[in-house]
Amino acid sequence: MKHRNDEMLLFIAIGDAVAAATEFVKANEHPRLIENVLRLDGYYQHPTYLRLKPSMYTDDTQMSIAVAEVLNKHHKYNPFLPCIPDFADAWTRVFHRDPRDGYARGFQAFLESHKTGKAFLRDIRPDSSKNGACMRVVPVGVLSSTDLVLDIAAIQAETTHNTPIGIFSAQAVALMSHFALYRDEPFDRLQDFLEIHLPDSIFLHHMRPHRRWDAPVRSPATNTVHAVFDLLTHYSTLSEVLRGAIQFGGDTDSVAAIALGIASARMPNDLPQVLFDKLENGPYGRDYLKTLGKQLMDAHT
Repeated sequence: MKHRNDEMLLFIAIGDAVAAATEFVKANEHPRLIENVLRLDGYYQHPTYLRLKPSMYTDDTQMSIAVAEVLNKHHKYNPFLPCIPDFADAWTRVFHRDPRDGYARGFQAFLESHKTGKAFLRDIRPDSSKNGACMRVVPVGVLSSTDLVLDIAAIQAETTHNTPIGIFSAQAVALMSHFALYRDEPFDRLQDFLEIHLPDSIFLHHMRPHRRWDAPVRSPATNTVHAVFDLLTHYSTLSEVLRGAIQFGGDTDSVAAIALGIASARMPNDLPQVLFDKLENGPYGRDYLKTLGKQLMDAHT
């Protein structure tokens, strides 16, 4: 690994928690809130998601934690690849030990009523083309082989998003994360890398990543991939990436979490210290994220 990033999960959480205040918020309805959040001087309250308090991360980080824990467990105890039940167990475990708002309402209700991976798999309908499979997959980039990255990204996607777009989006994000950690080429070579490893993807072709993204980010998940690609290839510091995600609008927290998790391996960290100091620090907060991130890097370097 050329660009070890012990704080990958911490940066995922910061991007998630900052941009959560603006998720699907219309700038013309809440211009002062957008202005405040763009200052990056702290965490702010979302105008309608009132149970998610400032400085708290959302599902993007919690499910990324689950992925990292699965990768760490299998590296240490099991020579075989993690499988779909491993990820289903992880989704339910991390939610029930630390219940929180921030999930899509339907999926949150599903998690609340399913406490085991077995029950999860029995009742889930994994037919979504939304971005849930790619917003949690940044940790998979630590795997040393691109073939392994593609396989594990697809396996975790299949638990909830077993659709062509769901699987493609997870593989594309995991490859971008792997590129940041393992390659020396600048991010402007990212499209070449994706085309090499996803050569038959009609979604990559239709996405036209060379075109700038400049709209609110909504479904399907290819839009999230495109927005993240734009941030990585057109900005050069973490504050620029985070502000760019917020300025897109739409699903700002997913885009910010993914992009900051990837960019933090390479780009200068010019984020204000207050974002680190004020991030939630309960049992699975700031300190846990730093410990888990180091364990993840130790396991794969």
